[in-house]
Amino acid sequence: PGTSDLGEELLRCVECSRRSILVINPLITDNRWIEALIGARARGIRVKVITELRENRGSGLKYPTRGFEVTPHKVLAEHYMAVRQLATNRILCRGFRHYAHAKILVVDDERVIVSSANGTPNSLGWGQEPSVEAGVAFNDKPAVGKVVSAFNQLWERCPFRLHLLENDVSLQESAAGQQDACALEMAQGEGGDMVWSYPPRERSLRDTLVRFVSHARERITIVALSFYATDEIPAIHAALLGALNRKVRVTVIVRPEHFSADQYPDQSTKQLLEHGLQLLGIPALHAKGIVVDDSAIAIFSANINPFSLDSEAESAHVEFGFCEDGKIQLLEPYGRWITALEEAAVYEYRR
Repeated sequence: PGTSDLGEELLRCVECSRRSILVINPLITDNRWIEALIGARARGIRVKVITELRENRGSGLKYPTRGFEVTPHKVLAEHYMAVRQLATNRILCRGFRHYAHAKILVVDDERVIVSSANGTPNSLGWGQEPSVEAGVAFNDKPAVGKVVSAFNQLWERCPFRLHLLENDVSLQESAAGQQDACALEMAQGEGGDMVWSYPPRERSLRDTLVRFVSHARERITIVALSFYATDEIPAIHAALLGALNRKVRVTVIVRPEHFSADQYPDQSTKQLLEHGLQLLGIPALHAKGIVVDDSAIAIFSANINPFSLDSEAESAHVEFGFCEDGKIQLLEPYGRWITALEEAAVYEYRR
């Protein structure tokens, strides 16, 4: 099971903030997390949150305009109640047109935590069923500057915004929704590279994964909650097949209880297994990342499926990743952690 180390660090950073807090996270239900954000705002800290403001489960999208708790889904109901609570306490909340699956915390424009954790008790490590999560914290100035710049651009392009009017919360759609939200001006230079998946056209996360896999010489380890339908992401599927055909050792670690035994592995994954893919399972796994040889590492929020990497549907995901290629500095400990998960796996899928 997971630990609360990541959750405690996230809370500590919020509670020690002096000027500003920037958050992207799809689910916010944990009371300690909510109280920390509200407490920071009460101290005069500027708090901006990009989160999910619409329900995209089931058939079609729903747009709650009052009382964000109106949904049959328990976790989403708790999330909407939390969002209402944040907005009532004058925390600025906005939402993407697509599902906000990225997980980022920026404190005082000086420290960034990129992680897999949602703002829920299980993700933060103190729920009844804690998940296996991981994150990377860094205060490298060029890297932090890139994340802050991207956040500010995304913030201005968020079409859905909460407004507090006479002690009630109203969801409004602004003209920002007409802008090309994926046309981010990425800062260049040292400090690693940011990569995104932002429908319908921004696919730098997918393209980076393809490049990493295509250049692999000896081994690839991929960690994600889910891994399926790679044939619907043709560039990823072809790169993985190419690596396997070059006799690169490719290991994928997923969360086994996430799949029905009679439906998984799916056909595209079976094809990869037939070519030598090693598919392992770790219960409660929710972390995401990749290690390629000793030369490339990435931490990201995406699962390896079309919704995270290549879909144009409104329910497709906005994902974020941070990677280093060639010169590994900030992510080296994360790479070692991912590699160690191979020894911790308790389940192996057969061909």
